[in-house]
Amino acid sequence: MTAVNIFCRPEAAYVLTDGAATAPDGTVVQLVQKVIILGHLNAVVASRGHLSVLFALLPTALTSAGSFDELAALFPEAIGGLAASAEEALKASPHPWIETYLCGWSEGRNAAVTWYAGNSHKRTTDYFGDLECWSTTGPITSPLGPNARDRLAAAGLDPKDGAFDPVTQGFALMDAQRADPDAAVGGFCQLTTITRDGVSSRVIGRWTEQPGGMIVA
Repeated sequence: MTAVNIFCRPEAAYVLTDGAATAPDGTVVQLVQKVIILGHLNAVVASRGHLSVLFALLPTALTSAGSFDELAALFPEAIGGLAASAEEALKASPHPWIETYLCGWSEGRNAAVTWYAGNSHKRTTDYFGDLECWSTTGPITSPLGPNARDRLAAAGLDPKDGAFDPVTQGFALMDAQRADPDAAVGGFCQLTTITRDGVSSRVIGRWTEQPGGMIVA
């Protein structure tokens, strides 16, 4: 499934993703980076659900966009085109909905911005061509199920609070997200940081599951 957590702050955007690709039965297929870094555009793409969505923006990002703001303008059309062209493949997937995030440093706004395109709020296969698209500078925490919320509350952490530090507390957030079985969050926790000067990424924590095993939170 994947977890995507994004925090836009005045100095940078912080994107937290996990690294476990799972089969429909929950078996870990491989450990893999799930964020696509577009260093030349000062941006990243991350997605929940069907992993092929991650690659939807690459042709546009590599050939048509000269900046993050230009890519953001093309974002809804690129994701909508994927939904139309991959409708049958997505319907056959155990996670047929689309939830894709584009995060980067906007020169126009002089700030970090996140764009969302998808229909994950519907959780049905009857939505193709009906995508929502919006931008925000607020926090994204997806998924955040009841077990995760209970764990965070017990630890005194609130990712919606401006005092939450994604660098030092991001692993605790994603560890809590593992508590909801449908989340399938595992492998490792990767922190990608976007500033006006560039993009950097590193693993800030690991879990024990390996390919062929199951995620046990």
